[in-house]
Amino acid sequence: MNRKIFVTAVILTATTFWLSAQDIIITKDIASILYQDGDEETFISAVSSFAPVGVGEPLTYKGGVRQNGIKLKPYKVKVMMRENYDALYNYRSGRGWRTTGIAVSGIGSLVFAQWVYEKVNGYSSPEYFWPGILCIASGLSCIYIGQSNIKESVIIYNSKLSGYSTVPFQINFGLTQSGVGLTMRF
Repeated sequence: MNRKIFVTAVILTATTFWLSAQDIIITKDIASILYQDGDEETFISAVSSFAPVGVGEPLTYKGGVRQNGIKLKPYKVKVMMRENYDALYNYRSGRGWRTTGIAVSGIGSLVFAQWVYEKVNGYSSPEYFWPGILCIASGLSCIYIGQSNIKESVIIYNSKLSGYSTVPFQINFGLTQSGVGLTMRF
């Protein structure tokens, strides 16, 4: 009975990310609505609200979203990205994945700890081992996906800033015109 409850709890926890969907309505192609009775509703140019901000310092990602080396609170990041819906969507989705991953990993750690406790006390209880390992692995995967989405949101945000290149300078080992060597990208 405990095993069924555990499996149900893990499945429900893992699926909460997908169940908490959020709608984003983008109206950048609607200028006005002409109703059947002849009334017309005109909107302020929605395209201008989606234009890149063009001001501000670029963001970086190192253990969190940072600006000028200072780690920003999530609400500050959302405010900064509010006019760049692609960046904001990736940021929110990344935080959702990461939160789900932390929860699933935590549950897996508790289950695995139960297995260790029983093993130390002489019980042979393999039913806790694999669910614990799978939850930990699934949670870490979700955390990785979340971190990747947050990093992508920073890249998208920075790409909209005027005069800012997302890859200012890069050296790689690869093919050159004369063979194999170092390549530079500006």
